[in-house]
Amino acid sequence: MESNLESYISIAQIVLLVSLSALTLYAIAVLARFKKILENIERDLKEITSRTLPVLSNFEIISSRLRTILESVDDQVSIVKSSVEKIKGVADAVAEFQQRVQEQIESPIIEIASTIGSIVSGVTAFIHRFRGKKEETSY
Repeated sequence: MESNLESYISIAQIVLLVSLSALTLYAIAVLARFKKILENIERDLKEITSRTLPVLSNFEIISSRLRTILESVDDQVSIVKSSVEKIKGVADAVAEFQQRVQEQIESPIIEIASTIGSIVSGVTAFIHRFRGKKEETSY
């Protein structure tokens, strides 16, 4: 019986060693596939990196140019604002000048027109009277 037990133990040990050997071979195969997957990932990452670097460089150039353009636009907007403010100042000065001229000239012109009107009325009245006396003396 002891001999049977030893044979069973020996058979169990052999089965265990064969199972461990099979498991080890399977683990090696899985690790080899895992290594290939990691190599593919590494290759893909290198390819992505090599394609991404020029894009990032172009993006940097574009953003730099865009920044320059925006600064130029800001400068132009400032110039336009300044020009508009100057034009507004000139327009205000012209309007103020017009008002002053109108205030200073309008009153004397009205007085001159009134005086001329009075003179014309006086001359007309004088002529009517003078004609009237001349007609009375001719009868």
